[in-house]
Amino acid sequence: MLRLVVLALLAAAARAEDLPRVQSWQRCACAASETPSLATVVTAVPGQEDFAPYMDRVEDVLETQCDIVDPLRCFEGETLAEDELVDFVVVGAGSAGSVVAGRLSEHPEFTVALLEAGGPEPTGTQIPGTYFSYLKSDIDWNYPLEPQTNAFLGQPGGLGYWPRGKVMGGTGVLHGMMYMRGNKWDYDNWAALGNEGWSYDEVLPYFKKSEDNRQIGTYAEAEYHGTGGPVTIEQFHDYPILADYILAGAKELGYRALVDLVGHNQTGFTLAQSTTRDGARLSLSKAFLHTAVYRSNLKISQHSLATKILIDETTKRAKGVQYERDGVLHNVYARREVIVSAGAVASPQLLLLSGIGPKADLEALGIKVLADLPVGENLLNHVSFTLKFRILSGEAHEQLSNTTVFEFISNRTGPLTSTGLSQLTGFIRSSIPGGDAPADVPDTQIFFAGFLANASRTGADDEQPITGPVPYFEITPTLLRPSSAGTLKLRSTDPHDLPLIHANYFEVERDLDVLVDSIKFSLRLAQTSPLAALQVVHDTTPTAGCEHIEYNTDAYWACSVKYLTNPENHQAGTVSMGTVVDSRLRVKGIDGLRVMDASVMPRVPGGNVNGPIIMVAEKGVDMVIQDNSASTSS
Repeated sequence: MLRLVVLALLAAAARAEDLPRVQSWQRCACAASETPSLATVVTAVPGQEDFAPYMDRVEDVLETQCDIVDPLRCFEGETLAEDELVDFVVVGAGSAGSVVAGRLSEHPEFTVALLEAGGPEPTGTQIPGTYFSYLKSDIDWNYPLEPQTNAFLGQPGGLGYWPRGKVMGGTGVLHGMMYMRGNKWDYDNWAALGNEGWSYDEVLPYFKKSEDNRQIGTYAEAEYHGTGGPVTIEQFHDYPILADYILAGAKELGYRALVDLVGHNQTGFTLAQSTTRDGARLSLSKAFLHTAVYRSNLKISQHSLATKILIDETTKRAKGVQYERDGVLHNVYARREVIVSAGAVASPQLLLLSGIGPKADLEALGIKVLADLPVGENLLNHVSFTLKFRILSGEAHEQLSNTTVFEFISNRTGPLTSTGLSQLTGFIRSSIPGGDAPADVPDTQIFFAGFLANASRTGADDEQPITGPVPYFEITPTLLRPSSAGTLKLRSTDPHDLPLIHANYFEVERDLDVLVDSIKFSLRLAQTSPLAALQVVHDTTPTAGCEHIEYNTDAYWACSVKYLTNPENHQAGTVSMGTVVDSRLRVKGIDGLRVMDASVMPRVPGGNVNGPIIMVAEKGVDMVIQDNSASTSS
C-alpha cells in the first residue's frame, strides 16, 4: 500500500486534459527538464503507466511556482576552479551540510566550497505526498543491507535497503518531513557519556535557533521553540477525519492527545509538526541554500562525488578533498578545515577511504592507516513493523474517505498539503523491563499511514478508492532505543562501491520483545471504542513463513517482525562522539577535520532524526566559528 501513497496524493482539481497548458515563457527561471521526472517515478509502479501524461502536466504547472523550483538548477554547470583554495570545504549538501555551508557563508570573511554527489531537488518532490515515489530513483542511494539472521527473512535474498538522498537536500527530500526531537534524556545521556556541552539544556538553544515555528501559543509551547529562523515548522493544514478517532482511542487508553510532543512531556499522541512551508516540502537545502547560492563566498559543486580526504601524512592535517565530476578527478583545498556532512553511511565510508578507521580493516584493503579509530562501528537505527487494518462500516467509509479533490496546484491550503495519516504519531513506553532509559522515557514511536482522498489518481469524481471498496490504514510501531548495533565496512577501495552494511537488527533479544509488546499495544488501540464504532478490524492474513505458529501469540509476532521488517531511515552513530570525534566534532588524531551529521550521535535519539541533525549542524558551526578567528584569514 505504501508504494501507492504517491498516487493517492498527486491529484489536481481536474482531469489531465483539463489542466492548464504551460508555455515555456511561463516557467520559472531555473525550471528545466527534471531528472527524474514526476511521470518517470510515478509510472514505475506497475499498472500506472497510463498516468504519465497527467503527471507531465502536473509537473509543468508546478514549474510555474517559482518558490518551489530549485534555483540550483541554474548553477548545475558551475564548477570549482582546479585546485581551488577556500577556507572551508563541506562534503555533502543534505540536512547537515546545507546548514553548515549556509551558516558559514553568512560570514563574508570566510570562503566555502560545498560538494554534493547529486543534483537539484526535482520539483515533484516538493509535493509532500511524493515522499515515497522517489525511493529507488536516481536521487536515492538505495543502500543494500547484508543478509541477517533476524530480519528481512521474507525479502528476496533476505535483503533490506536503506533509502538515502543523493540530491541537494539529501534524505530531507525523501523523508516524511516530521519534526520531532526525541526526549530530554537523550541529550543528557550524550553528556553523561562524556560529551561535554551536549546536555539538553545546552543543545536546546540550537534547536530553537533554526526554527520559525508558526504555531507558538496555539500548539507549540513557546519555551521549547523559536521563531525567525530559516526552517519553517508547522502542522499540515489538512488531515483525514480518521485521525480524530485514533486520537480519541489513544485518550481512552490514558494518553495525552493533540499536544506538543517536542515540549515538556514527550509521551502521548499528536498531529506532528513538519518541515513544510506554505504546503510544500521544506528541505534544508531550500531553507539554507536557496538564498545563499548568490553569495560570492559560497561555491557549490553539484554532481561531485567526494572520493578521498586529502591529508598530509607527515603533519596529519586535512588539507582538502578529492572529488569526481563527470568522470574526472579534481581537488579542492581547505585553508582552515574540511567538514564532512555526508550522513551516517557516506561519512564513515569517506573516512575509511581516506585512511581513518580500524587498522586491521584498512590494512586488509591496502589502505594506509592515518588514524586507527572505530569508524563504522556503533551503527544504530530504528526498526519497525506494520499492521494493516480495514474499516468495514460503509457509512464510516463514505464519511471518512470522501474528502475533497486535491488543490495543491492552485491552492496550497488544500488537502495536498497533507500526507494522509502520516503526520499522526505517538510515543509510548512498552511494558518490557530493562533498557538504558528511565521508566518514564518512551521507547516506542507509533506511526500511521493511509486513508487518502478520493479522485487522487485520475481526477475523476467517481474513481474508486485506491485500496478498493474497503479502505485500509496502517499502524507501525517503531523501536526507538535499540540495544543492537551494526557495523559499516568498505566493500572495496573503489568509492563507487556501496559499503558493506551489517544492520544487526534484533541481535539483542530485548529489542524484539519491545517491538512485539508495541504490536500488542497497537492492536489494543484499534479495539478502543472510537475505532470500534467504525468497525475497524485487523487484517489477519498470516505472515508468509510464520503460518505454522499460533496466530496472535508473542512467538507469531516475533516471527512476523523477522520476516516483514521495516528498516526505518534514522541511521546514526558510525562516527561517534567520544570514540571517533571529540565533543567539538573534531576527528581524533587528524587536524583540520570535523564531522557534523547523524554519524556523530553516540546514541540515536528517540524520535525522528532530522530535527536533531539540524541541531548538531547549528552547534557545530558555532564551534567552527569560535575556533577560527577571522583575524587569521589569509
